Amino acid sequence: MPSARVVWIEHNAFLGTDSNQHATLVSSQQGEAAYGVKPTELFLISLASCTAVTFVQVMQKKRQTVTALEIEVEGTQNPEPPWQFERIRTLYRVRGVELDPEAVARSIELAEHKYCSVAASLSERVVLETAFEVLPA
Repeated sequence: MPSARVVWIEHNAFLGTDSNQHATLVSSQQGEAAYGVKPTELFLISLASCTAVTFVQVMQKKRQTVTALEIEVEGTQNPEPPWQFERIRTLYRVRGVELDPEAVARSIELAEHKYCSVAASLSERVVLETAFEVLPA
């Protein structure tokens, strides 16, 4: 079962650890805690990472040769507390050998809407926007 642990280090900085003891430094980015990843950006990293893993697996099953993948995620937050995300825009930059754009689009759709647990856990109030670029190998 997935699990995580967060331990306060100092100021507004924390050490997050997963069930396999992989660690990430998390902080508020305010004052003396201006180091580590902001929790909201860690959320965006989680979303991008989840869809990346799934996208590559789906493309491999489709016998599509992906040689590089970069995913940029940008979120727009409500200006009022609790500052939840209202919109998340994702751009996939995919490189590969003779990639089929339809296979890329379908693999993204499956990654985001069927297989990625992070994306599936988002509130329906968040609008997910997706784009992709197929680049030469």
